[in-house]
Amino acid sequence: MKSIIINNAEIELDLNKIRRKIKINKNDPIDKDLIKLFNDIKKIANPKGIYIPIVIDDIGENYIKTKNIILNSRILRENLKNTKKFFPYIATIGSELEEWYQNIEVVSEQYISNIILQEICYIMKDMLIKNIKNNYDINSASSMSPGTLKDWKLSERDKLLQLFKGDEKRIGVKTLNDNLISPIISVYGIVFEDLNDYNNCRLCPKENCPNRSADFEG
Repeated sequence: MKSIIINNAEIELDLNKIRRKIKINKNDPIDKDLIKLFNDIKKIANPKGIYIPIVIDDIGENYIKTKNIILNSRILRENLKNTKKFFPYIATIGSELEEWYQNIEVVSEQYISNIILQEICYIMKDMLIKNIKNNYDINSASSMSPGTLKDWKLSERDKLLQLFKGDEKRIGVKTLNDNLISPIISVYGIVFEDLNDYNNCRLCPKENCPNRSADFEG
């Protein structure tokens, strides 16, 4: 199956939402810096995304197998046991914003910019999920990412990215050492049809995460 790529995505950013994440208001002295960075980023923004439908060949006790690649995770196996396919994805801010961000030298501006760029990346992820649901007639979908849970180790990342067969380069993504990818502000994982209301955040203990969508349940 072929990869599906979304380029030149139109992102609708909410300035007030960014204010809430940074914990400031319109009267805060730093708000003028936020507005300038917000507008600069909107002019440059060219986020990108990619996903690919993958058929499951085999499911074991603590793994799933596809195309001779084994992904080891009990929770992943549980989430996919009643479906025939899943969708590896990558969402990224794109090389344009990555280059711009690397030239920011003021620490406060780096912090504000990072919050905005993270928001763009997760909006791009949501666009990919919506596209998957529309194209494959899926009513409810959830996602998982290697490294966010102890059960699915970050070292599994490379096996997941192998499923794209190099197509990730078409959106400017490449792997780095230490389980990182470039652009640094990118997210990746799998999307799957979900009838059980799974939410990765409920199992993730990471504190003060600005992108948390559900409370940690332990």
